[in-house]
Amino acid sequence: WTNGQTYTSDNITAMDTIVGGAANGCDSITTLNLTINTPAMGTDTQVACNSYTWTNGQTYTSDNITAMDTIVDGAANGCDSITTLNLTINTPANGTDNQVTCDSLTWIDGVTYTSNNSTAMDTIVGGAANGCDSIVTLNLTITPLDTTISYTDSTITANASGATYQWIDCDNSNTPVVGATNQIFAPSAIGNYACIVNNGSCSDTSACAAITTINVHKLSTLDMNIYPNPAQSNLTIDGGKYTVESIIVYDFSGRVVKSVTPNVTVVNLAIEDLPVGIYGLKLLVNKQTVHAQFIKN
Repeated sequence: WTNGQTYTSDNITAMDTIVGGAANGCDSITTLNLTINTPAMGTDTQVACNSYTWTNGQTYTSDNITAMDTIVDGAANGCDSITTLNLTINTPANGTDNQVTCDSLTWIDGVTYTSNNSTAMDTIVGGAANGCDSIVTLNLTITPLDTTISYTDSTITANASGATYQWIDCDNSNTPVVGATNQIFAPSAIGNYACIVNNGSCSDTSACAAITTINVHKLSTLDMNIYPNPAQSNLTIDGGKYTVESIIVYDFSGRVVKSVTPNVTVVNLAIEDLPVGIYGLKLLVNKQTVHAQFIKN
C-alpha cells in the first residue's frame, strides 16, 4: 500500500498519514479497506477415445489427473483461473465374429465372402459401450455341404455323414416322403427322389435320382426271397426249399418288436401293427442265421 506494506489478506485497519496532504493544509489520514481475492480453481473432467488435446495445447493418450492450465485474469473476480485436468482415455472395443456357412456370407461390411477369412475388419463408429468405436474381426469358415448321392435302381444313399436327412418326391412338387429321414432311402414307388441334407448350420438339397425298380430282397446263398420290400401289411419270407424255423424283427434302435417260430418254408408275416420305418430281420433257416432288412411304409 501507500505505506509501503504488502498485504496478503483482507484489511480494514491499516492507516497511512500524508503530512500536510489535505486540501486545507492539514494531514491526510487514509484508512485501508482491502479485499484480497484468490484465483479460481476448477477441475475439467473429460472422457475421450484414444487421445485428447487439452486447452494447454498438449495431447494426452492416457488417463491424467495432474495436468494444469492457467488462464490469466480468467476468473470472474479478475484473478487467474487455474484448471486441473481429470482425463479418462477409453479404448475401442475389439471383438471377433465367428461365422460358419455352407457357401458364402454377406457380412456387416457389405462384402460377400466365398472362402475362409480371418482378416476382414469392420469399424462401428461409437458402437462400443464406452462410446468408442467397436472394431470387429471376421472369423469365417466356409464348409461346403455335401449334397451328392449314390444310388442303385432301388435305393438311394446321401453321401454326407453326421447330418439329418429328409427325402422328397421330385415328381410331387418336392413333397417330403413321410418317415424317410434316414441316410439310406428305399422308395416304395418308382419315381424321382432327392434328399434335403442339414448339418445344423446349413441346409441344401441334392439332385433328383431316378428309381426304376422296387427292391425284392433275395438271399442268394439259401435261394430264398423276402418281398415285397417295402411292405405295408404283410411281408412274405420264402425259404425256398428250406424251413424258416424262427423270425425275430427288431427296430432301428435294436429293440425286438416281433418274434415267431413258424417252422414252415413260406411265412406270411403280418406287419401292419408296426410303425413306419426300417426294420431288421434275424432268421433261422436250415440251422443258419440270416440277417436282412425291410421297410414298413
